[in-house]
Amino acid sequence: MIFLVGLLVVLGLIFSGGASETDVWTLESPLNLITTGNTFRSGEKYSWKRSVKGFEEFRLAVWHSSIRGRLGAMSDFTLLRAVEKYSKKSRLTNNIFIIPPKDILQVEELEAKYPNLVPLSYDELRQYSYPLFYFARTQTNKVQGIIVTNELDKTWVDLLLKKIPLNTPFRYEKGELQVLKLPEEILVASK
Repeated sequence: MIFLVGLLVVLGLIFSGGASETDVWTLESPLNLITTGNTFRSGEKYSWKRSVKGFEEFRLAVWHSSIRGRLGAMSDFTLLRAVEKYSKKSRLTNNIFIIPPKDILQVEELEAKYPNLVPLSYDELRQYSYPLFYFARTQTNKVQGIIVTNELDKTWVDLLLKKIPLNTPFRYEKGELQVLKLPEEILVASK
């Protein structure tokens, strides 16, 4: 019941115009999608495979959406290596980190070196179930997002084209946005 009330409040703010433009975000350019991956051997040939299934289809769906601007797709063995390889781009644009649950420990390494780049800390990420979406605006007015999932659904692009709440953890399943409780709300409720 509390979940439903929270969802109605957030959606009411967004769709009634009660939320300011800094409380919501719509997919916009320039945008970087940042993920991890591995090389694997197929016969005599080495190939690159991203860690999250459906990444390429998701990237193409973003590209074919109405944003039609600069879109970067960065990946490396670790998030830190991907960010450092493209450090100037990743610090000057909107970013969505797309991470499989098995790789969230890499967020700790990334936040140690670039504390303002990842919108949720490793400790906060561990407290949620997945898939998880979270977006926050930085001091430079850029949006840093994180999606933790094993598989991307290209229909999630439709969600990102709407006004989505900032600083609110949520999941999107079966066409519905589900607001998740913040870790401190869970702790207070358990006392």
